[in-house]
Amino acid sequence: MQIRDIANAVAERFDVPVTFAEGAAPDKRDYRVDFGKVTSLLPGFRPSWTVPCRDRRAGCGHGAQRPGGRRLRGARFVRLERINQLRSQGLLDDLLFMKS
Repeated sequence: MQIRDIANAVAERFDVPVTFAEGAAPDKRDYRVDFGKVTSLLPGFRPSWTVPCRDRRAGCGHGAQRPGGRRLRGARFVRLERINQLRSQGLLDDLLFMKS
């Protein structure tokens, strides 16, 4: 499985767009994960989902955990929105330091 496969699976699962750099070479790395160490240290551990995650009952399908979930939007969770909020309130200088 390559990053393109993961990105497409996430885009499909959460109904969000995904784009790839035009003319980019394919990523030759493999993103398979070996859970041998964690299962030896935590015998009861079982991963809650896999890619592609198509089952809405799986761990990746719970509302607040959705990347596009409304509960995770806004200045409280999105760093750039928080920075813009603080700048508009006059609390940050041009270098993004707090004004005293």
